[in-house]
Amino acid sequence: MSPFNHKMILLADWKSERRRRIKKNLHPGFKLEMAESPEKVIAAVERSSPHIVICPLRWHPSEAISPLARCAGFKVMQRMSVLKPHPEIILFDSAVKALSLSDYCLPFQKGAAAFWDENDPGFAENLKKVTGDCFARHAHPPGVSVDMGSQSLRLVGDSPAMKNVRDFIKKAAFLSDFSVLITGASGTGKELVARAIHQLDPKRKDKPFIAVNCSAITQSLAESLLFGHRRGAFTGATTEQLGYFRAAQGGTLFLDEISELDLVLQPKILRALQEKKVIRVGEEQEQAIDVRIIAASNKDLTQQVREGAFRNDLYHRLDVLSFRVPTLKERKEDIAPLLQAFVKKHAACYPRVIEGIHPRVIELLKTLEFEGNVRELENLARKILFQKTVGDIIEMADLPLEILKRRVPHEVSEEDTTLETFLANRIRQGASMSQVMAECEKRLLKAVLHQGGKARSQIADQLKITPRTLFNKVRSYNL
Repeated sequence: MSPFNHKMILLADWKSERRRRIKKNLHPGFKLEMAESPEKVIAAVERSSPHIVICPLRWHPSEAISPLARCAGFKVMQRMSVLKPHPEIILFDSAVKALSLSDYCLPFQKGAAAFWDENDPGFAENLKKVTGDCFARHAHPPGVSVDMGSQSLRLVGDSPAMKNVRDFIKKAAFLSDFSVLITGASGTGKELVARAIHQLDPKRKDKPFIAVNCSAITQSLAESLLFGHRRGAFTGATTEQLGYFRAAQGGTLFLDEISELDLVLQPKILRALQEKKVIRVGEEQEQAIDVRIIAASNKDLTQQVREGAFRNDLYHRLDVLSFRVPTLKERKEDIAPLLQAFVKKHAACYPRVIEGIHPRVIELLKTLEFEGNVRELENLARKILFQKTVGDIIEMADLPLEILKRRVPHEVSEEDTTLETFLANRIRQGASMSQVMAECEKRLLKAVLHQGGKARSQIADQLKITPRTLFNKVRSYNL
């Protein structure tokens, strides 16, 4: 029996021949559904809840690839990304290599699992590997390894701050009926912590984990989405809606960005927590629920309460077990293992094999302020992999120019880079040919002079220049 049985892929493409070709490159055993237009993609996602959606960036031959945000496939991905839980999204196109770095990274910033050029020789093999990896992530969230037998949990990083995170997760997991409030800056991994608590919860681990982005819920649909509705309850209610609370029955409901919840809806959430009952829109009968609530916010909820933007009683109902997830600044010891993990995670999307990371790269990254925290570091790993062209070690010159400008002097020293990466970096910085040639000449002279054991006349003879020329160049470069 295939390990992928009961896993669904939605293959979206208007070209039937390409759909057949992609289908041949997938693992056997997937449940597969097809969609031939952007509208059918959205309908199929809402109807079938596929685990993975494979989708072209452009849906028409005349469609321009830039600006990327206007492409039909990108718009489809944006619509899917607000769904919770939303499918893993794999985008492809025939002109990915022509994109600028900022355009290429845009789908990843919006949640794409991969973005490939379909003409790349490794496209088929990468597709097979990444679809398998996506399903593995459905079993275990990215960055978390859970051994349910021994109840052990490992997150990336061994800093004291991460030890505190692991300790809290283990304690909170066994208090199955207590609400949890997770705070912390954007990109720190609050949902990852929530999922880890659920997976270690002995009472709820085998039940659903439903994640809801409160900021993405419109006020008009909020009550219907959270509590459900019966068919015909209002205009447009053509089907029964179970609601997130009842969909999570027995398990965990994760309310992300809880601070964005509309004030009108907050008392209804409070009542559901207190009474452990909900009423669907269009019905009068209450339905009992057994759901653990984990809420998260990147804002100070106590300040929100003082300003009247969040109910005090709801805050205290949520704040039974609370924890603040540390920023990357507070766990800089974890930058090296995190970057290694992200490079390994995304390496399948790129043809180059990476064997390691130069220590100077890690030293530099530890000096930077990552306002986007772990999420920003993961995006940096994607950028590095995309633009790396030389070697199998990530070096200083492989870092994006905006990172180098934040800390590295205008001239990257020869101790930091090989000649190839040094040149690549200077080209990215916009140096002229004369500047690059002068810097290469300086490096050559320094290398020859440091060999020792030769008179200046011998060195000049070796370099095919006169002793006077050698003298002038050494003085010019202050060697």
